[in-house]
Order: sequence, then structure tokens, then C-alpha cells
Amino acid sequence: MFFNHRRSVIDCTVRNLSTHGASLQVESRVGIPDTFDLLIDGETLPHRCRVAWQTGNRMGVAFIGLHAQPEPVVIDDPPADVTQPSGLLRPLQDRNQPEASRGEMSQMHTALDEIGIGIVLLDTNLKVQFINRAFRAIWHLPGAKSKSKPTFTALMRDAQQARSFAIPKEGFDTFIADRLLQINQTTPVPIDLKLTDGGVFHLHCTIMSTGWRMITCSDATDVAKRAEEMEQLATVDSMTGITNRRHFLHQAEAEWRRYQRYHRPLSLMIIDIDKFKTINEKHGHAAGDQVLLNVAGICRDDLRTSDIVGRIGGEEFAMLLPETNIERAGVVAERLRRHIAASSCKVGNVEIPVTVSVGVAAASASMSGFDALMKLADQALYSAKIKGRNRIAWAGSGPAPAEYYVAAE
Repeated sequence: MFFNHRRSVIDCTVRNLSTHGASLQVESRVGIPDTFDLLIDGETLPHRCRVAWQTGNRMGVAFIGLHAQPEPVVIDDPPADVTQPSGLLRPLQDRNQPEASRGEMSQMHTALDEIGIGIVLLDTNLKVQFINRAFRAIWHLPGAKSKSKPTFTALMRDAQQARSFAIPKEGFDTFIADRLLQINQTTPVPIDLKLTDGGVFHLHCTIMSTGWRMITCSDATDVAKRAEEMEQLATVDSMTGITNRRHFLHQAEAEWRRYQRYHRPLSLMIIDIDKFKTINEKHGHAAGDQVLLNVAGICRDDLRTSDIVGRIGGEEFAMLLPETNIERAGVVAERLRRHIAASSCKVGNVEIPVTVSVGVAAASASMSGFDALMKLADQALYSAKIKGRNRIAWAGSGPAPAEYYVAAE
């Protein structure tokens, strides 16, 4: 193998060869580019190659520039007088062209069946010409399915019946149409296909030099789970299970941009657990943790689908209310305060009374950004604290106390 203007050379073993490509084995794929020149022992001119698939220390290549040579055939078991290694090429002798092509195709299919990732070969009409063993096993397809040469659409429908995709039934035709569009493009976009049983499979389409398509399918469930776990670590508070401060602020900034664009009402509540330090000192940190969990659970249960709640400090939570003016936010805050006060936390045989103070503020056009809204809500929270705790306070003009107390009933 030659690349980097022939300054780099790597030895490899040709396992299978046809007029369109070859299966190669290398000690390591590190540093091998997507295109390179391949010079086979006994030949004088190199083949220009493009990598079509890779697995372990093996790769399949498609020839994108072939020199004129007699039609080759792979010799797996050379006669005793042949000293060259198994797998090298000899010109065809005493064999007709169709027999050689069938032999080469059989060799290629055998090699593809040994690969651990699923592979489907589609002709220029997008009809299936080959399905390897791994793909059939993944989608629970019978061996006869490849011989029937179904269309790509029919194959996907069979796969859907065998292992349900996490795609609404009414959206399945749209999904198929989108995949057909992608496959027909010069640079198809890979996708991760989710199943209803929790599995995730990575599908990738490679356009071969002949115009055929090769679709590879690999199990990406573990990778997807690790990515989901990493996202959880980055966005979710490990103690309470709700959004952490960083992700809350990220979501809040998006809502703020929407507010600036459409000028729809937007309110913010900051909720602080009263005398939380005393709870920790009197009942222990395990009791304090349970109080945090209870309050977070109530905040989450009182959410609408458009609301955002997060833990932004030790015993402090924030709730962002899109499409909500300060009057309505005051009602939501009072209902939440009452709900928490009525749900004392039980730790062992001890009932721990829990109350919260809530500061409420609404966005206005004069504010410089979401930070200004947070500052205003924090000032309202401070006002609720100094007035005796277990109450709500709002910044600016809000509803009269009697109004929101009655509305929260």
C-alpha cells in the first residue's frame, strides 16, 4: 500500500480480490488514509483504491482506477509447485468468464459473512443483491430473504416487523422516503436507528465505484447508553434528579431569546427551603438530603410541560414559567408553597416540617438579559425571607395578597 505521495508504504495481505475491489488484512489501520495505491505481487501497475468498510484489522476497498490486466482469480489452495503465498493472483487459464465471476462473488460473499457488522449490498436500482449473516441475525431475517432480492423499502419493512423501530407508525413512510433520499445522495448521512426494546443501531451507506450501495449496520447500544449517561452527568443534578444549575441556565437563555423575539410573558420563581441549615444540624445530613428530594419532587410534579425547573444552589431551586405573567406566576408560587408546607418530610419515625420562601419576577423589555431577571427574583426572595419566611414575594407590581391566596385555593 502506497500513500502520502508514495513516501509511506505498508505491507498487507490480499484475502479476496475481484475486478471491482478487494478484501485486505493489515497489522494496523492507524494512519491509513481513505484512498491509496495498492500494488499486488506479480503486477507492475498499482490499483487506485478507496476504503469501503473496515473492521478489526481487515478492510474492504473499491478500485477507482484499474489498470488493464487479464481477468484475475483468487487461488486459495495453490498447487505444490507454486511458491507464492496463498491469495495472490494469476491470470485466468482454461476457465470461462462467467465461472470466474461467480467464483469471485462467492469468495466475496463468504468473506462478508465472516464480518461482525451487518452488510447489505444494493444494486443501482436499490434492490438487495446480498445480505450478510450478521445483518440477518440483527434483524431476524431468514436466509432466503437475500435470494429474493427485495427492494430496500421492502427490506426495511421486514426489519420493522421483526424488531420494531422507535418510530410512530404514521411516520414510518416518511422515514423510508427520507432514507431513500439519503441513499441516493452522493454523500449519504449516517443515522442512529432506535428500537422500541432500547437497542440502537448505527446505519451507514457507502457509494461504491460501480454505483452500488453498501449499507453497514452495527450495534451502537452501548455507545448510545454511555453518551446518555454522559449527558445525564452534564445536565442533571445527581442528588435530586432534576436539571442542574448549568443546564437550567442554558435552557433559560434559550427562553430569554424567545422572549426577546416574540415578547410573550415570561416569569421566574426562585424557591428556597426555610431553615435548611437547622434541619441538617438537628436531624443530620441524611434527613437534609431527603428534604431536598421531597421538595424537588413536588416542584417537578407541579410543572407544566413548558416549564423548566432546576436546582441552582444548595437548598435553592428555580422555576421558569414561559407564557406566564406575574399574576399567574404568583398563583403558581402560592400553590407550590402550600403543597410543600402540607407535605412534611418523614425520616425514620420523625416528621420534619418543611416550608419554603418564593421570590417571583417577570421579564420586561428594559432588562439587559436573563441575569437581570434572576437578580430581580432573588431580591424578591430576600424580601420573603425578611418578612418571616414561608411566604411568597414578587418584584415590582403584582397581585394583591387576597387575589393570589384565593386563586391558589
